[in-house]
Amino acid sequence: MDAKQGREMDAGIAPLRSNYDCYGDFYSRGIHECRKSLDIILRGTNITKPDFMVLMMNPGGSRPATGQPKHGRVRAEPDDTQHQIMKLMNHARFEFARILNLSDIREPKSKKFREKLAQAGKDQTHSIFDSSRNCEFDRLYVHGAPVLLAWGVHKDLEPLARLALAATVGEDARGLKKEGDSWSYYHPLPPLQANRRKWLADIESQF
Repeated sequence: MDAKQGREMDAGIAPLRSNYDCYGDFYSRGIHECRKSLDIILRGTNITKPDFMVLMMNPGGSRPATGQPKHGRVRAEPDDTQHQIMKLMNHARFEFARILNLSDIREPKSKKFREKLAQAGKDQTHSIFDSSRNCEFDRLYVHGAPVLLAWGVHKDLEPLARLALAATVGEDARGLKKEGDSWSYYHPLPPLQANRRKWLADIESQF
């Protein structure tokens, strides 16, 4: 992908946002604000369940839209990572994506998020992939739909990533796997814009 194509893709965020609606399932867990799932839905679609699954690290900067209640399934404000997913959906003609995360904890700064993971220790109930939450997982995960693995490559994510991999054995999984690791898949939003465009182009080629 050349620089001109990259600029065109970045300029395409506004129309993408006008084509998709986002709905998140927000809740509180102790001192943490959390999100259980996020649906990205093409406006005007007739389908009623996700035709595309996405597994990522944590909800990051996702939040309820202004004026909406903070808990329950409400309209959500998309962040830059979700814009990447919208671009992929547009390219691959998906109409309904559901995002689940290794952890439900909402924390936009990766370092602080990993600190919260460390504080949680062996308690993994903040993850929908924990066995105590099998009923929730079964309700939200759509088996048979293509699934994008994109939670990142930091070593602190390995225990939760392995839970997610075990839960999705046999699925039609795609993603950019880190060479030499069996569990790590690159996140959609690396720091550099050029790498973001490369991630998107590489993933699009898989569809």
